[in-house]
Amino acid sequence: MSPPPIAKDRGGPSESSGLIGILFESFGGMLRLPRFDWRGRLLVFGLVVVAWASTAIYRVQPDEQGVVMRFGARIYTARAGLGVHWPYPIDTVQFSKAPKVDAIERQDSPAVAAASGRARRTESSL
Repeated sequence: MSPPPIAKDRGGPSESSGLIGILFESFGGMLRLPRFDWRGRLLVFGLVVVAWASTAIYRVQPDEQGVVMRFGARIYTARAGLGVHWPYPIDTVQFSKAPKVDAIERQDSPAVAAASGRARRTESSL
């Protein structure tokens, strides 16, 4: 005659453990992961691919410039606006403030002009 089978402990609280057992019985169903058939797995895989592909879109602010780097090597400098590159980790974009360029032409003061040898001509010197 064989011995009776030994019951295995599943690691969860038993009914005799009081409040913890009652909570586990009440909320234990929420802690289980759902089972997916092939359609569910395909949906999860598709969501992961869309999330990864969304890393390929970037936006450069008007006062910034973006440097697109492929595996750490600089590829090109991006202007302000939306842009697309290969998804992470192939391409990354680093942003920095763009240098400001004065569009107004400066006129030198007489002291600066004299120091640089470009003295102003006056009508009396003509």
